[in-house]
Amino acid sequence: MRLGLALHRSRGEVRALPAPEYRDWQLFYILEPWGFQDQEYRTAALMSTIYNMLRGKNKAKSPDDFMRDMLKGALAQLQPPPDLENMTDAEKENVRRAVKSFFGIG
Repeated sequence: MRLGLALHRSRGEVRALPAPEYRDWQLFYILEPWGFQDQEYRTAALMSTIYNMLRGKNKAKSPDDFMRDMLKGALAQLQPPPDLENMTDAEKENVRRAVKSFFGIG
C-alpha cells in the first residue's frame, strides 16, 4: 500500500509490476524509507534537540536514542528467494499457489 501511495498507483498496478522492479522498490525503501519512518526520524530529531536543550548535566542523546530499530525490522521481513531447482514437485506447487494468490491470479 505504501508503494502505491508513493507511486500514485492502485494496488492492482503495484501488483502488476515485474518482480525485479518490485524487489528494487523493496530494497530502495530499506535504504531510503518514506512515510511514517521518515516522519518518525524527524520527530526523534526534534525530541533529541529539546531533550539536549533541557538536560542539565545529563548525558546528551541523539535522535537514534528516540527511535525504534526500523532497519532490523525491515531486513527481518525479507526472505531469500526459494531454490526451485532443489524443491520437490509438491513444494514447487505450493510456491506457485502462493505467487498466484499474492498477485490475485485464479
